[in-house]
Amino acid sequence: MNAILLFITLTGGGTLIAVLGLLLVRRKYDKRQTASDHEVGGYMLSILGTLYAVVLGFVVVDVSEQVRSAKADISTEVNSILNINRFADGLPDKSKQELNAALVDYTQSVADIEWPMLPKGVLCKETWFAMKHIWGAIKEIDPQTPKQQAFYSSIIESYNQLQTARRNRLIAAAGYVSPVLWMVLIGGASITIIFTYFFSTQTVRSQVVMTSLVAVTLGLNLYLVVVYSSPFSGDFKISSISFRLATAIMQNTNDGPPTAMHFKKNIFGFVE
Repeated sequence: MNAILLFITLTGGGTLIAVLGLLLVRRKYDKRQTASDHEVGGYMLSILGTLYAVVLGFVVVDVSEQVRSAKADISTEVNSILNINRFADGLPDKSKQELNAALVDYTQSVADIEWPMLPKGVLCKETWFAMKHIWGAIKEIDPQTPKQQAFYSSIIESYNQLQTARRNRLIAAAGYVSPVLWMVLIGGASITIIFTYFFSTQTVRSQVVMTSLVAVTLGLNLYLVVVYSSPFSGDFKISSISFRLATAIMQNTNDGPPTAMHFKKNIFGFVE
């Protein structure tokens, strides 16, 4: 779903429902009927709000940490590829060319084919075979000198890091939030808003404003959970630009940086 549409649905739609519920309660019950319960209700709302804030804050931090971890794994994966590419300079020309060709094939496959498949949880066979091609090229290396042996050891170490980071990325692509947790979040938000109906103000307008602010705040937090729970889909998805950059670096034959890369940003400032 489009990020703007999702934002409007959660915040605007939730606020509208909350206000309609408030107006219905105010029409059915006179504010004087609940005025005597304000003091006790205030303490209970404070406890309820605190408990829900703890749960909601924990979930928001958890899903945002998952996104941060996914970005870190992608960085490790790309850096490992570039490290292997650099260490290959210390190998014989034939081994170097075969290994670098396998690395380019892998980064192109990830960026062009595998990346759109990540939200669907489908393994990309092209990238799978590209990964096997890298390992096949590494196994064919036969270091003849202590210098080549040192480069070969570094390549093996970087390849292991690449494998681990790739597995972590594929796991993070699931972007899963338990349905039970969603029930708790939505139910807690609903109960919190409904609880505010028992506190009547002198004018309906001021209570509508206060209820709307509570609903918007809760909607914004739920919006963050939705966005962060799917790090590889939507308008805020993690970009594959790092793999495209790695491809450009490895294909660059000049001494300077690659000049063919142009970073584009969408309206949210995210690189596409």
